[in-house]
Amino acid sequence: MAKIEAHESRTLNLKASKQEVVAFFNDPHAINAKMADVEVFEVGADGRAHWTIKEIGARGVSYQARYSVVYVTGEDWIRWDTDSGNMEIHGRADFRSLGERLTEVRYDERVAPDLPIPRLMAKLFKPIVAREVRKGIHTFLDRVSQEFGS
Repeated sequence: MAKIEAHESRTLNLKASKQEVVAFFNDPHAINAKMADVEVFEVGADGRAHWTIKEIGARGVSYQARYSVVYVTGEDWIRWDTDSGNMEIHGRADFRSLGERLTEVRYDERVAPDLPIPRLMAKLFKPIVAREVRKGIHTFLDRVSQEFGS
């Protein structure tokens, strides 16, 4: 098994109040609605969000992400981290009001799928995996921007 990490940071200016934007990022159901390729999603009684992403394959290797996320929230930020599964995720979004109906979101996320490949093959797969992970984050953030306008 080999973890291949990808990192993405982006700043969004959303046409919504800070309260609305913070509420969105605090709602795993709203987050799920903007994600791509989700096969199974549920929120447990403990508040953890559990995701299974559709299986993908490339060059003879198949992978299906399964993970649980724990959220920690402050007044102007939210942090999320996986606590189980085969994909490590650490993210944070910071919120700043730029006016009554404009909110800046500074989004930062590191994602590291644990792939069923030998470590030596990880160098070959790293550009492909990193590109796909970043593409998934971009798709999510583009959908969030469309939801709120930007």
